[in-house]
Amino acid sequence: MILVESLSYQFDDIVIEPWSHRLLRGGTVLEVEPKAFRVMLYLVENRGRVVPKDELVQAVWEGAFVSDNALTRVIAQLRKQLGDTARDSRVIETVPTIGYRFLPEVRMVEKAPVPPPAKKPGWRWLACLAVIPLLGGVVWLRREQVVSVAPQLVQVTTSTGVDIYPCLSPDGGSIAYSSDRSGRFEIYVRSLAKGGSELQVTNDGMQNLQPSWSPDGRYLAFTSQRRGGIGVVPALGGVTRMVTDFGSEPAWSPDGREIAFESEGVYSLSPLDQLPSGASTIWTVEAQGGTPRQVTRQYKPQGAHSNPMWTEDGHILFMTTTRMVWPELWSVDRLGGSAELVKLPAPLVGGVAYSAGSRTLYFVSPSGHDALSIYRVGLNGTRTAGEAQRVTATMPSKIPRDPAVSRDGSTVAFTVSSLTTSLNEIPVEGGRQKVLLQDTSCRNSFPVFSPDGSKIAYFSRRFGEQGDFWLMDVDGRHPRQVTTLPPGERMPSWTPDGKELATLCKDGEQFKMCFTSLEGVLRMVPVEGKPNAWARVSPDGRRVVTQRTDEEGTRSLWVEELGKGPARQITPKEMSIGFPLWAPDGRWVVGEFHQGENTNVMMVPVEGGAPVLLTEGRGHAWPAGWAPDGDRVVYAGFRDGDWNLYWTSRSTKRTQRLTENGSLAVYVRYPTWSPNSDKIVFERGEVKSNIFLLQER
Repeated sequence: MILVESLSYQFDDIVIEPWSHRLLRGGTVLEVEPKAFRVMLYLVENRGRVVPKDELVQAVWEGAFVSDNALTRVIAQLRKQLGDTARDSRVIETVPTIGYRFLPEVRMVEKAPVPPPAKKPGWRWLACLAVIPLLGGVVWLRREQVVSVAPQLVQVTTSTGVDIYPCLSPDGGSIAYSSDRSGRFEIYVRSLAKGGSELQVTNDGMQNLQPSWSPDGRYLAFTSQRRGGIGVVPALGGVTRMVTDFGSEPAWSPDGREIAFESEGVYSLSPLDQLPSGASTIWTVEAQGGTPRQVTRQYKPQGAHSNPMWTEDGHILFMTTTRMVWPELWSVDRLGGSAELVKLPAPLVGGVAYSAGSRTLYFVSPSGHDALSIYRVGLNGTRTAGEAQRVTATMPSKIPRDPAVSRDGSTVAFTVSSLTTSLNEIPVEGGRQKVLLQDTSCRNSFPVFSPDGSKIAYFSRRFGEQGDFWLMDVDGRHPRQVTTLPPGERMPSWTPDGKELATLCKDGEQFKMCFTSLEGVLRMVPVEGKPNAWARVSPDGRRVVTQRTDEEGTRSLWVEELGKGPARQITPKEMSIGFPLWAPDGRWVVGEFHQGENTNVMMVPVEGGAPVLLTEGRGHAWPAGWAPDGDRVVYAGFRDGDWNLYWTSRSTKRTQRLTENGSLAVYVRYPTWSPNSDKIVFERGEVKSNIFLLQER
């Protein structure tokens, strides 16, 4: 294991250097055998609790048979070198018949770095990273002074997979992050010193994400995606202790006594899915464990609550959002109560970081069509100071996310992600996938077969453009653009004769269904009310089902006769059901039933009656296609920590898994059934990302 060269443990005049396996006293190396050093390190990493003898033997001797005398001899050797005794323990306490406890208070220290060669004062560029250009002469606000600087961009990781969720140590000398280099996501710590080494902190295969340093630098809290909940582990490795069995996005309080987190777990690493999918709320739990306490209530304020951060006075900043509205930033007391809106000078997309030392907020915001940048603004309580200042240039083909900042504001870490999407097909019983369409567009999605099965319509969005509907042959050949539509929804419906594509759009303040012929001729039909998302024309072309979302985020489905009205609600008022899809016979609509942080497929009778739950379980089930026989529904399912395609029969309840994806970095979406029922076409996306720094020199 490679250890971080800049971090050590210290108590009194004793220093423990994990990377060199040295134990020093007053700068002098103490003579201890390797097993004794490993026992010492394990006790230090698990200080504050009694470590059973069996656990020590398993950790140090790795399952080899040893007698009690071997462990007793090692403890005696350590006590002799440390000037400790069994009778009057100051360092290693014996707990009779159980094990040992490490007693002193320990702090983490950093080895003094070798001074770099003399340089001219100021900031400079790292010219080799032209992939992410920086703005020259960016104005930064530090320690209440406005200075013009040129920040240095440093690439921290070079993975061909996914390195994500950076977090800077309290002293700014190390960075923790998640990586899938081992096949599953684990937590790593890397020294930021020149030539610094790296430590793999976790190694349990539980998809560990979103590390967060404790204020004293001793521990990392993180999200255990497969285990479910928030874990705490020593920053230099050791035994994980779970403090909750749900939630994600952990954030330590300034005094290190509490951890704030959001209630919904991680369901995707796609940049398109950074915000919660359900009714997430903010909670806290004591860092040592205990009963979690809810801080915010559902939809108070409106939207799902996520991304908690602590201010220096103990308040919690958090984001709120629905799927259809720009996120907002709010502040709430740690005990809950009324939240106060933080008005930002630029739109918030996702990803926020707060530097308590410099009282500065960093966030991701649009910087042009289909481009995002990281901005910063001063923050005093809930009031921002001055205009937002852009600290990264526009990134048309890259997505900045997950900003993290050092306490003094001198270093900013962030993830840069890219997303590759394709339209694939797969047999209806599963098997080998075939790529129909893959190019360098921002995204190709929402495929829908024409009624005769000869064409596939899909939505394509290229960088710098709004996006339009395209057509391709059923084998993926001859793609061509069909529409130039006003901004609107991206899910198309075919008219029964296969001559037009229909989608929800907005003409001024009026919502309408826009019908575009395959020759590009547009006609519009008004729809009643204010549907804010997702409209599908019925198989006979006479009706339309739309989705509405109220102020509390509850989704409902409405049906009306096209061009005639009136619209009537078909979902029960107490249920949140959205994203509808007509059954082939027009008698049912399926949608996503939202229950807490989980979604399942719900069938709703169009002419009245009780809804029928088609799928059950934790995770997500997002429907997108009916089989032509009207019995099976195909959907993208997030089960056991990965996205895969499934279909379920409403008559037999049989469920068939179609794909065998085992990577959290891959998602599948919007499966659609071919009219002759031989295959399913869907969107497949894969995330790649690395971590970068903006750093003062």
